[in-house]
Amino acid sequence: MATELRDLTNFLGLTKVKGDRPLPPTGVNNKNVTDITKDRRVIYEWNTYTRFADSKVLLLKQSRSAIVIGLAIGFLLILMQEFLLIAVVASLMFLKYVLASTQGEQVRHRILNSGVEYAGEFFSWDELKYYFFSGEGGKEILCMDTIDRFPTRLHFNINSGDKDHLQRILEEYMSYLPEAPKMFGDSFYKSISDRISLSNKK
Repeated sequence: MATELRDLTNFLGLTKVKGDRPLPPTGVNNKNVTDITKDRRVIYEWNTYTRFADSKVLLLKQSRSAIVIGLAIGFLLILMQEFLLIAVVASLMFLKYVLASTQGEQVRHRILNSGVEYAGEFFSWDELKYYFFSGEGGKEILCMDTIDRFPTRLHFNINSGDKDHLQRILEEYMSYLPEAPKMFGDSFYKSISDRISLSNKK
């Protein structure tokens, strides 16, 4: 079942990477690291929030493209008389707004010699595919894609100035992507946004 889930998400472009190939880990015999279970050792740990409140979400100008796309989809659904689907989409958008404007709970993340602990849940190195860094709302986020585990991507909010230190640790055990992988949804959103921007310039 796990393999079928991975195939489905790859087909939809949710987990399949498009672009640069990951850089392999620099550590020697890194695949044997997960065998170290007797003396599991913490290399680095930090406390952070599951999400940060984003004040930009309150500014309509910052999300103009998203609003235009949402209104266009809503108009099409009205023409199709899919009122129940409209209510579901509107509910999801409202939920996203609430989550983005409120701060999450505080959790602890840990990097060990045998894997990582994500808010208390352990993932061995063999269950992690690669890592990369992403920036959202001025915050640095460490991302790791998993192998046949849920969720398929882990998002670690990291403290300011910790990026280089974390990269020096992780490059011993995991493959690294210099840039965030481009998914189908990202490409679709960018193409629509570019068209909207061009029409506005005219």
